[in-house]
Amino acid sequence: MKFSKYLLLGFCFLVSLSLSGQQNSIEDWIDSRNVQNPHLQDYHLFSAGTMDISVSGDVNAAVDKATILDLNLAGLEWLNEEQPQNLLLSIPLGNGETIELELFRSTILDDGFNLSTSKPVSEDEVIEPGLHFWGRVKGQSNAFTAISIFSNNIAGIVSINGETFVLGKLKHIDDRYIYYSDKNLKGTMPYDCYTADDDHTYSKKELGGSEKAHPNECVRIYIEVHEDITNDFGSVGAAANYATAIFNQSAILYQNENITEVISEIFVWNSASPYTSSSTSTILSQFQAFRTEWDGDLAQLIGYAGGGGIAAGFNGICNPVRAQSMCYSGINATFQNVPTYSWTVQVFTHELGHLYGSRHTHACVWNGNSTAIDGCADYTEGGCDIPGYPSGGGTIMSYCHWQSVGINFNLGFGPQPGNVIRNSVANGACLTTCCPFDLTITDDVFVLDQHQAENSITALNNIFSGATAQYHAGNIVRLEAGFHSHNGSHSHLYIEGCTGEFEMGGGEHEQLAVIEEPEDIQDDLPKQGTEHNELTVFPNPTNGNITLRFGSLYELGLNKIQLFDSRGGIMLSLDNVSGPVLELDLNSFSKGVYYLKVLNKTTGHIQTKKVVHL
Repeated sequence: MKFSKYLLLGFCFLVSLSLSGQQNSIEDWIDSRNVQNPHLQDYHLFSAGTMDISVSGDVNAAVDKATILDLNLAGLEWLNEEQPQNLLLSIPLGNGETIELELFRSTILDDGFNLSTSKPVSEDEVIEPGLHFWGRVKGQSNAFTAISIFSNNIAGIVSINGETFVLGKLKHIDDRYIYYSDKNLKGTMPYDCYTADDDHTYSKKELGGSEKAHPNECVRIYIEVHEDITNDFGSVGAAANYATAIFNQSAILYQNENITEVISEIFVWNSASPYTSSSTSTILSQFQAFRTEWDGDLAQLIGYAGGGGIAAGFNGICNPVRAQSMCYSGINATFQNVPTYSWTVQVFTHELGHLYGSRHTHACVWNGNSTAIDGCADYTEGGCDIPGYPSGGGTIMSYCHWQSVGINFNLGFGPQPGNVIRNSVANGACLTTCCPFDLTITDDVFVLDQHQAENSITALNNIFSGATAQYHAGNIVRLEAGFHSHNGSHSHLYIEGCTGEFEMGGGEHEQLAVIEEPEDIQDDLPKQGTEHNELTVFPNPTNGNITLRFGSLYELGLNKIQLFDSRGGIMLSLDNVSGPVLELDLNSFSKGVYYLKVLNKTTGHIQTKKVVHL
């Protein structure tokens, strides 16, 4: 009977771990952004490329079954001008199939984000924050993606059913991209972690379920970029873009554990750095000795030297000894000139995981009985029995990249390491909230919407029947034209700023207003341009011809039509145009972004439309 009792307790402990692990937080994050809106704009960024002589040598040496993509520069220019909050990214696979990524803007830069360099940069240096997105794969239930888009580059990963695909630019080849599964790489991931085991065995409390202390609480990450990366990428801007793209892909893995991260600062070495060693552990020591002051909760140096990674320890959150909150990742940006984002993201995320408190999964510290979770290292730290390999792939703190099962990003950290890092964040008394200063809300609410801002919130959205909205601002909540609280909805407005807490029906919160009757702010304002009087242009984007349909404001008298290129040069001018419809042939024009201006010579009404020629 005693054996049965222990068996039952062990079973209950494992069940509690499985129930308290990650709760598909990426899907929750996407749903919170009201993805019921089916109108995601496709910017037609990629077309199927060919495996010609310019790429075949490097690609065939590096990876099997890769897809070559050609970048549409006009589509990229259009997207960067539009700065969309969400979009549809189509990737043609070359076999007649296309995958579609439904992407939504992620916030990965802290409100006070700063980019610093070791010496001044030239005025010609292009520095940009980039557009960063998280999302899902259309039609796939067990998938997520993280994509970063810059003025001249796109980079990201796509995880589908445990298989990780990489999207990135081929090195030294303009506008040629590759999409491949990292399991088809012909090389092996050259990664060892030198973070030493400290023989600490987790208690059942440490391994048990945890709750996130505050929904807006976040961890601020300081990133430093070694000069070898800057030299390889050729500029400060390109090196910083690489760092933010890596972070975006890593941060989605932490978001899936209900942990929010932002970049507090990026420091880029564009001169000789003091990190001169080729030893991973020595580089960390040099980093700790030199960088004694930095802005953030955790700090990571990335570089090519040394190889592998190392963290100062397992107690990085709110440690009063700042050197104990630092780590180094020796990475490889490419293999045979093919980008290897998934390798880099694994190293980057793994080392931060140690600072959050997690040991390796092959350490004898887990399961409540000082045993290991998996045996992917082919040894254990502590000498306990070596378990087998997990058939579904390993988790982020494992060494399963050494084995054929690989690392499965869909599994994240796994229940026990995930609980350890969530408990660490929940108990981090020094952590602050991630909260914008000013916030404008345009997404419609179908179920629940909660937002906080330090200063102001401006709402221009619909709160539909059965939905609840809670908006907390430090000074003012504005309901402007377009806001509509429908019959059966509930809207709660507070003046209290960023508390990190949301509470239904008042409590200790002082409410500015409660709207439980239909309220349409736009009804009180004059109506402006509707579909009956506005100019419409279609198809847009276009591969050649466009059609102009003139609304009522243009049906009186004659119209003057002008088409300008992106630099303001007049490409086409038509005077005294009449009639409800006009077709224009753009086939003779170069691909790019154009601006169409229509002047009604009777009413004086002017309207401008952007036109994208693909």
